[in-house]
Amino acid sequence: MRIYHGTSYEFGQNILKEGFNPQNHTWDCSMDDCIYFYYSLDDDEGDEETIKELAIQNAQITAAVNHSQSPQLFLFSIDIDESLIEEFKDYSCEGMSNEALEIPVSFLKDTKIDYEKVEGRFIPSMSLAYLAPLSKDYLNTASLTTEEEYVLYDKDACEVLGEVWARCLAG
Repeated sequence: MRIYHGTSYEFGQNILKEGFNPQNHTWDCSMDDCIYFYYSLDDDEGDEETIKELAIQNAQITAAVNHSQSPQLFLFSIDIDESLIEEFKDYSCEGMSNEALEIPVSFLKDTKIDYEKVEGRFIPSMSLAYLAPLSKDYLNTASLTTEEEYVLYDKDACEVLGEVWARCLAG
């Protein structure tokens, strides 16, 4: 089965040069030796598009948190045997085990990794809008500016940014 990982343009370039390195996590709940991939047990083509979209949304968040200036994102994918799903399920946050896997970096070293650049799905000047609807309990905010953190913890500002985000998703 095919599973997907999305990331910022800059992190994608690093992955292409040096391989996956989980040193810089976007999420505070991430395991230090794993990379997160989205999956679906349903073979329906629509579900594959859904998991690609989840990976792209994660790439947008990664790009926003790390102040990416590129509108390009990366989407990485690998094939894994379905029998490994239970072993790799992500239990770091409530509900993630049904959509994400924690793939050990050691497993990825011997795995063929495909990638594609995703165009037009990130607007650097709108970074805060990508972060507004998120739970701050899990997000690694270490690289955010004081002003960005203030906006993200302001309920009214988050509501406005959430509306902007919804409009962006609507097209």
